[in-house]
Amino acid sequence: MPASALAEITVKKGDAVGDWLNRIDIQVGGSIRWQYVNRMGAIDDGSYRHKIYDGGTRFRFTGTYRIDPNTYFKAYYEPGVDTFHLLGAANHYDGSDRRLTTRQRYIALHSDKWGELSIGKQNSIYYDTVGVKTDVWDDDMQAQGPSNGVNADYDGSYRGRRLVNYFNRLGNLDFYLSAILPSDTLDVPGGGPEYSRDFGGAIALNYHINDALELSAAYTYTRANLKQPRAGRDERVEKGQQLAGLGLLWTPGRWYGAIGGGYYRNFVPAGRPALSDYLARDAYGIEAYLSREFATPLGILKSTKPYIAADRLQRTSGNRYQSTHEYIGTSLMLAAGWRIDIERTFTQTSDDLPDENWVRLRYDF
Repeated sequence: MPASALAEITVKKGDAVGDWLNRIDIQVGGSIRWQYVNRMGAIDDGSYRHKIYDGGTRFRFTGTYRIDPNTYFKAYYEPGVDTFHLLGAANHYDGSDRRLTTRQRYIALHSDKWGELSIGKQNSIYYDTVGVKTDVWDDDMQAQGPSNGVNADYDGSYRGRRLVNYFNRLGNLDFYLSAILPSDTLDVPGGGPEYSRDFGGAIALNYHINDALELSAAYTYTRANLKQPRAGRDERVEKGQQLAGLGLLWTPGRWYGAIGGGYYRNFVPAGRPALSDYLARDAYGIEAYLSREFATPLGILKSTKPYIAADRLQRTSGNRYQSTHEYIGTSLMLAAGWRIDIERTFTQTSDDLPDENWVRLRYDF
């Protein structure tokens, strides 16, 4: 599916002529991410996050079979790997986390003329248009709908299960449609209710105003069921969950600027025990980011990219809550795909969370 550009290694190059084996194209890629986080005030002393932990390592495997020069089948698999947990490195991982997870797994049929139809676990079209624009720094997605629901795999807002997505480019306009199929049941951690998804749908547009500027809009509706045992009987509530968002991306030369925001109805948990009030009726979030890359031909250090960012999440119903963050950081681009991110998060929240320092070592291939 269309998303941020990724550099892949081609294992086998296929074309649309010859026997079936010659028509197969195989690519691999990945991103190894190790990081350190320190919450100010010594409140997390002794945490595994102080000892370096895995901050989101993933691998990508793509296979395509070319029917003709303009049409192909595609299979995509993206596992997430907690490298320290997999290696059994004590005190470097949360024991409740899994060693291996499936971030994405889908199949697709692509036509240069008719677009692409995909089915499986994959990015939502909300994320692929609005969310992806500001998913670019380390401690990001604090105010995005896709990271503030019950569970983005189950509610379909991020890497959703059982999504059927359609994409086509019509001139300067990218057009997206999605069917959100029923999900299995999730027991929400921390004493929350059982959550299941009945059905849903989404539509999104991404307009390329010029080579350096694009504007996106997305809307998602999901019908969800909440269930909670109460005094020998099950209490049930149905909710219509809605996400509506806008995003703007500006990329002239070495600059990267993005702003995105959304309105979230019956989507963000509200911190109330009553099942009918478990989800905040109204919430909104906004994120912004600005960076500029500077070439620094100093041997191993190829370039530096200082940046600033900010976000705000506000629940306007239920237990009213707000969180605001400002970020300042830099990315050091090293040789051979290596990169170091250094970031400071300044925090103002209703529950007085502390500032944080982040350092991430990343290798992309």
